[in-house]
Amino acid sequence: MKFIELMKNLFQKIKGFVQNLFQTVFDFARKNSAIAVTVVENIKWAVNHPYADIITALIPGDVDYQVLRTLRRVLPKVAFKLALAHRIVNENDTNTDVIEAIINYLKDAHPEAKTSFYVMFAAELNLALSDGKITISEAIILSQIAYNEIIGKK
Repeated sequence: MKFIELMKNLFQKIKGFVQNLFQTVFDFARKNSAIAVTVVENIKWAVNHPYADIITALIPGDVDYQVLRTLRRVLPKVAFKLALAHRIVNENDTNTDVIEAIINYLKDAHPEAKTSFYVMFAAELNLALSDGKITISEAIILSQIAYNEIIGKK
């Protein structure tokens, strides 16, 4: 009888540990998802307001310093990767302002193409900000959750 109770306690502790671990990772990823979605929403804003200071406008003002540093480092890489995938720029276009090229592309893009681009941009930013803690599939899902939460509030 004591053995069964001991095993039950052991499994309860293991279960609690695993749940806490996943909740911690999920909370971290969810925070990054909100940041990624906000950056994409700011890109949408920049598409409609071309005279804005784009780089300043892209990064949310309430991001902590460490995430801000990471975001400044990964944003150009993610933007170039997606611009290349969507044939907005060529691999050899080193002098092209990628953010400006993306905004110009999105101004004339079909609504479905815009949506696809925005989803992938948020997911790729989320993935880059997660530092390998989530997969691209999880980044897409978490970005969609964050998008629904952020847009649902407006």
